[in-house]
Amino acid sequence: MASAATLIRDGRVRARAVTSSTRSPIFPDVPAVAEAAVKGYSAEVWYGVFSPKGTPPDVVTALHRAIVQALASGAFRDRLAREGVVGVIGSPQDLRAVAEQEAGRWKQVVKDKEIRIE
Repeated sequence: MASAATLIRDGRVRARAVTSSTRSPIFPDVPAVAEAAVKGYSAEVWYGVFSPKGTPPDVVTALHRAIVQALASGAFRDRLAREGVVGVIGSPQDLRAVAEQEAGRWKQVVKDKEIRIE
């Protein structure tokens, strides 16, 4: 959404659907793929900050606090909202769970579709 929001607002492209599981708050008239075409479809973009394995827990905690503080700034939240990004801040454990879930999901897609790198 972030890369297309300006183009959609300017009328240079027409949004047919969003790939998130629900409609975008900035384009509520644009349906989600799941409701318009493919039930259960969801391909959402997410970002995370990772540290090397073995990073001391106190360092992970300090980084997490700094990231939460930065993401809480009004200017940053406003920019995300203008671009249609819904910010969700979770714990380091939440991020691990999301990463593992997504890796498993896409691994299954590769397997099911017999995708091969040549």
